[in-house]
Amino acid sequence: CKRISGVGPKNLTDLPLPFVQNKISNNHDKFYETFDSLYHLESCLNGHYENTLCLEKLHRLYQQLNDDRFNSDEELNTNYNCGLSENRGNFLLLGGFYTMEKFLTQMPFQLTNMCNRKLTELQKRRELEAFDKTRFLAIQILHMICSAAHWDEYLASKVSRNLDLIKQLLKFLVNRVLSSGAMILLEDLMVLREEPLDLRDTEIDKLMTEISVDQFSNLCRVLSFAIVDIRAESEELLRAIDQSRKLNKLNNVLCEQNVIYLSKLPQFLSPFLITVITRKFEPSNKLFMEYLAIAIDVLEENSSPANTLIAQIRMALMGIHEGNMFPNGNDTEQLLAAMNRADLTKDLSMRIEGVILLIGLLYGPRRNAVLMTLVTSKLIPKISSLFDFFFRIDTQSGLLSNATSQRNYSTSENSVQSLRIQLFRLIHCFCDQQTNNAVMLCPSEFQKLEKYVQELKIDSSELSFVPYEPKYMCDEPEGLLSKLVKTIDKTSVTSVYRFWLNRAIESFLRGKTLFLYQLFLIKLGVVDTTVQTLIKLDKHTMPTRSTTPVERINGTTYEDILQCSFDLLGQIIKFNSVGFEKLEKSLRETGVITLYGRTNKDLWSLRTLNADQHWAHLIDIIFDHVIDSNMFVRCVLLSVDRFSKAPSTSIYFAQQNKILDYFSQLPLRLKYMCRILDCVNVDNLTQDNVSCLNTAIVVLLFAHNDNQLPLYLSSLHQIQASNFPINFGYYFHNLNSLLHFWIQHYQPLGKDSISLVQGSGILFQHWVDCITLLLSKDVGNPCTLSYYCKELLDHDMTSNYCL
Repeated sequence: CKRISGVGPKNLTDLPLPFVQNKISNNHDKFYETFDSLYHLESCLNGHYENTLCLEKLHRLYQQLNDDRFNSDEELNTNYNCGLSENRGNFLLLGGFYTMEKFLTQMPFQLTNMCNRKLTELQKRRELEAFDKTRFLAIQILHMICSAAHWDEYLASKVSRNLDLIKQLLKFLVNRVLSSGAMILLEDLMVLREEPLDLRDTEIDKLMTEISVDQFSNLCRVLSFAIVDIRAESEELLRAIDQSRKLNKLNNVLCEQNVIYLSKLPQFLSPFLITVITRKFEPSNKLFMEYLAIAIDVLEENSSPANTLIAQIRMALMGIHEGNMFPNGNDTEQLLAAMNRADLTKDLSMRIEGVILLIGLLYGPRRNAVLMTLVTSKLIPKISSLFDFFFRIDTQSGLLSNATSQRNYSTSENSVQSLRIQLFRLIHCFCDQQTNNAVMLCPSEFQKLEKYVQELKIDSSELSFVPYEPKYMCDEPEGLLSKLVKTIDKTSVTSVYRFWLNRAIESFLRGKTLFLYQLFLIKLGVVDTTVQTLIKLDKHTMPTRSTTPVERINGTTYEDILQCSFDLLGQIIKFNSVGFEKLEKSLRETGVITLYGRTNKDLWSLRTLNADQHWAHLIDIIFDHVIDSNMFVRCVLLSVDRFSKAPSTSIYFAQQNKILDYFSQLPLRLKYMCRILDCVNVDNLTQDNVSCLNTAIVVLLFAHNDNQLPLYLSSLHQIQASNFPINFGYYFHNLNSLLHFWIQHYQPLGKDSISLVQGSGILFQHWVDCITLLLSKDVGNPCTLSYYCKELLDHDMTSNYCL
């Protein structure tokens, strides 16, 4: 390994002869084989190049290293690096990595000197193609070592930082023979790197002038590693994420610089990336296969030798595509369908990589510029026009089949499922930016919506102005949003598709509440569909969060569906009197249902709910699943506060509406906040449950605005005394820690803070003022936590939870 570090000999011929003889005399046959292969390979590179010899030695090395994959841990030779097997240990000891790198980054003299050898163009091309085959094997060998379970950290760092190797592999992405292997090895190196790759040093701009659309997906997959810090993204707990981002500020800066660099590259975002995602699928072999079918029909009428020719043609075609994608038999139509299926798998894989990269760009520092490019390039209308291609319904069940969210492109079915999920994520990210969401509709839908508003006789002062430009909107009878809503009814309630559909539609409403958008979704029946999902969802037919990941076959849980349904319902009804009326009506009109329920003996059994029991069942779900329902409850609380400050008609409406009246009562608000404090603390906060903390703060913030904060805190103190007689002070200690975390996590101009302000309509300073008051050390003020729990004065919580 010293050869890689630069402190050892650069060539095997420079190694001390006694060292080599000692290894061979100790019957290290495997060592000798590895040494012999690497020695001849370096001789070919430094002297007379023989392609046949190189292929033979590379094949031998590959076979040796590949055999180690079947060795058990007990068979690993601990005399080598980190418990590596003997073959891999010999390979690293003899600097095999250095030799493979030379094969990829250097060209033998006789190949660089082809002009003086007076070769024809055909001869030159054949020699270069033969050399590419040796390079392909070298790439496979490097990949095998990089993906080994036991790995030398210093060597891994050294190799992954070799910029010349990375630049060469990027150039290979335009090479027909080396493209796929180069992409896999680049992915290995990106994972091994301690920091993201700086794209400004890689000449990506030059590569963009040479790469084709078909080769672009491999580049997208590699670039995804450069715009996201995979170490920070791998964390789940918010404290760990914040800590990782703080310790890896350089990585964050590099990712942001890479996003800026890519978004400014000419032709990269539009038309290249958008074209990859939205181009129409056209099988490349279709026309060729039609002519071939005619030729086969003619040949089959001739003598038996023709049948041999037909068989040869079929074998040649199977050499182009993977053999397992072809059916057995001589049916030409089946062969054509199989080849089209192969083209479809490749096409879908390209689209998936493009979508994943685009999602990363939308979350980057130039999100507004990227978003504007997507709008002017009409990305959403293009996706809408291909909707039937992306979301074709199963002809037998009439439903979208279930899916897995992992990158598995081995069959066209898996590729279709993966692409659907990634497109839902892309739509979610696009709408989440809170600008230009009108492009999800078509102009005719806006006109129908205006008529609907007139029918409802809604005061125009309640309607927010929605700017839109028809030239960037969907130009079909239905916009993409309408198609998403109608697709919900065609998906299983337990499907991961249902989860991402709800997420995409909910992000369309997120941020500043727009009454028109809410009315549009109410008119499409989203409230009815969501209420029925919540009421009818059976916990015993789905895995839960406590289920092991292996058992979560489709990647979604009972709680996931609950949470996305509650979130969507909350965004539709927030500040919207029509939405609350529709919610109450849906609860009344949902028919009799049968589901598993809890009996008096705390056992689960079948039970039947009539229309009058739906309300109580919904409340049970809300309090039993506070993490999943908290966003809905927060929207109700915000609406109660808004309606209470509106004209007398709105106050009367709030008193008459069952759910608004229910959550306006102090005991029930306190009960819900206590359930949150029972479930959430600073050690288990994640992106999924941090919103619970904000909901609890909203309860206290509104109490403070109404001069009732002492009443709420004293009531919480009494509940705490009865619930925790031994661990007295639990609620106040937990709330104190959570509020300190909030101050550290939410920055005034951060994306999370902006979303919080837009979604609640409460100024950020009001949040800070209320939390600062609660955390004050003034023990004489009944608005502080310290007034009720003097123990909070004994230690400084800020130092404990400062990230």
